Amino acid sequence: MRRRSINTPVGEVWQTLESDQAYASNWIREHFIKKPEDYAVMEFYVRDGVYHDNYGAIREASRRTGDDGLVIVRVGKTPLQEMLYQMLGYEQFAVDFYENRELFESLHSAMVRRYQELYEFGANAPVEVLQLADNVTADAIGPERFQNYLMTEYAKLKARLAGTGKLLAVHMDGRLRGLVDQIARSDCDIIEGMTPPPMGDVSVRDARLAWPTKALWLNFTSSVHLEAPERIEAHTRQLLSEAGGKRGLIIGVTENAPLEALERSLFIIARILRETT
Repeated sequence: MRRRSINTPVGEVWQTLESDQAYASNWIREHFIKKPEDYAVMEFYVRDGVYHDNYGAIREASRRTGDDGLVIVRVGKTPLQEMLYQMLGYEQFAVDFYENRELFESLHSAMVRRYQELYEFGANAPVEVLQLADNVTADAIGPERFQNYLMTEYAKLKARLAGTGKLLAVHMDGRLRGLVDQIARSDCDIIEGMTPPPMGDVSVRDARLAWPTKALWLNFTSSVHLEAPERIEAHTRQLLSEAGGKRGLIIGVTENAPLEALERSLFIIARILRETT
C-alpha cells in the first residue's frame, strides 16, 4: 500500500493505492474526497494544473508499432467519471451527488472548463483514434446522468474532431442494457471494451441492431479465456456470426486473465479471424 497526497494552499487530500501486478497499475482503496472540505482542495488542484502535450512519445510509439498495430490516445475519463472513479468512489459519489450537490457541481464545472484544453490536445494529436476511458456501466451512472453529464462531453469532443478525420472511442465495459437508447444517440464512433454475455448484458447481435452506425471493439468474454479450446473457438464464431462479419468489429482484451490462458485463447481467436472472410 502507498499514499498519494495533493498539497495545496487551501489544504491537503490523499488517496491510498494498492499495487496490481496483473494490470501493472493500482487499485484505489481510499479516495481523495472523504469530507466536504476536500472539495475545495480538489477544485484548486484542477484549476491550478498545467497541461502539456506528449506528441513526441506518441510519434515514437507509432514509429515502433509501424504497420503492426494502431496507436490510440487516451484523453482520460469525462469529468463525472473521473470524479466517480478517481476522486470519490461509489459510496461517496452517491452521497455527495444528493447531499453536497453544490460542492459536487462546482468541482464538475471546473473540470469541464479545463477539459476543453485536453480536447484541444487530442484534436491535434498525431493519431487516428481518441479514447475516453469512461468505464461506463448502467448500474452506476444511470440514463439521466449519462445523458446530462457524459453525452454532453462526447458531443463537445466529437465536434472538436470535425474535419480532423479522427474517430472517438468510449470505453463502455460494464452492463449497458439500461443505456441502450442513450448510447445510440451519443456522439461517438466506437463502443470500446463492450463485454458480451455472460459477463455483460448486451449481446453483439443486439448491439449491432441498436447501434448500427457505431463500430464495436469487444472485450472478449473474460471467463471464456479459461475454457477448453473448442469452447473458445465456438464463442469466437458466435461473436462473428452475431456481428454479421468483421467490418466494424475488433476483438480485444481489456480485462486481466492468466497469461498462459491468453496465449492459448488469442492464438485461437486470431486463427478464426484470419479464416473468416
